[in-house]
Amino acid sequence: MDFKEAIKAYAKMIGVSESEAKQDAEATIKMWMTTEGMTREFAEASWIEEQEDADPELLKQMEKQAKETGATKVKAKRAPNYSLEGQKKRERKPNDEKREIIEIFGETAKNSFDNVEIVNVERQIDFTIGENHYSLTITCHRKPKK
Repeated sequence: MDFKEAIKAYAKMIGVSESEAKQDAEATIKMWMTTEGMTREFAEASWIEEQEDADPELLKQMEKQAKETGATKVKAKRAPNYSLEGQKKRERKPNDEKREIIEIFGETAKNSFDNVEIVNVERQIDFTIGENHYSLTITCHRKPKK
C-alpha cells in the first residue's frame, strides 16, 4: 500500500475528508521526525504500517468510549502554583471630558425631549420622542498607533 492509498483508507475509516486525513498523517509524521529522529521515508512507512494494523471496529469503540467519558473535551487548567493573590484590580481613571460632554447633551436633551435620563455619567443618555425610545452613547477613541 502506498501513502495515497493509506490516506484514502484512513479517511474512510475515521469518517473525514482525504485532506483532513492527510493533515493528520502529516502532523504525525512530522512529530515522529522531530521527536523520534526518523527520516521522512521511515516515518511514512511506519504510519502506513500503523494504518494497515488498525482495526476499524476497535477505533470506533475507542472513539465512542472517549466521547462518553468526555476525553475528547479539552479543559484549560491553571498551573498548580498559580494564585490570584497579590493581583490588584486596576482602577478605572475617570474621564472628566466625557462627563462634561454628557452633561451638556443631557441638559440640551431635557429642554427638547421627554423622559431624559443620564444612564451613565460618562457614556449614555436615554430619552423618548413620542412613542419611540432612544439612547445616545458617547465613545472616546484611542489615539491611533504610529
